[in-house]
Amino acid sequence: MDQPLAKLRREYMRQCRKVFGINMTDPKQRVSDHQLICKYDVTPFEWVTRARRLRYLSRFVLWAPEPLRALAWQNQSSTRSWVGLLIDDCRWLRDNCAKLEKLPDPDRTNFHKWVEIIREYGSRWSGLVEAAANMAKSNMDRGEEGQVQVDLMKCQFCEKLLSTGNSMIMHLQKRHGY
Repeated sequence: MDQPLAKLRREYMRQCRKVFGINMTDPKQRVSDHQLICKYDVTPFEWVTRARRLRYLSRFVLWAPEPLRALAWQNQSSTRSWVGLLIDDCRWLRDNCAKLEKLPDPDRTNFHKWVEIIREYGSRWSGLVEAAANMAKSNMDRGEEGQVQVDLMKCQFCEKLLSTGNSMIMHLQKRHGY
């Protein structure tokens, strides 16, 4: 996760703690991000940003000029690029939305089919994104005592599995110099 996104994630979780009245200076109330997501049913930050990017994608496809779209696709090979994230988001959407499960993988060669679907759905696109987010949230595995088991994140460089965004940030900084 890049530095600005990591700062936004920390601020998001800080605001969630504020909403639920959790005082982090009190050792008895101190909770990790993972515990906050599980106990208070907070939507993970990664899902919030994913939904925002997918909602913006429909506007981008419908209204952005052709040179801007070409410029965005130029850097698509990088997994950290905006288009790389969008492709990953579209895969997530396909996996969590029954209406889109038959679409091909949203890589560069098949993305035109995704553009056709976005144009077909128009203003209903954000409804699909919302439905997929609700489906993903309802499909989260529940462990003992109703605790939500948050998906592990995989490092894109060494494929190590990490449980929280903060651990991913520390891992990327210490192991890979990011």
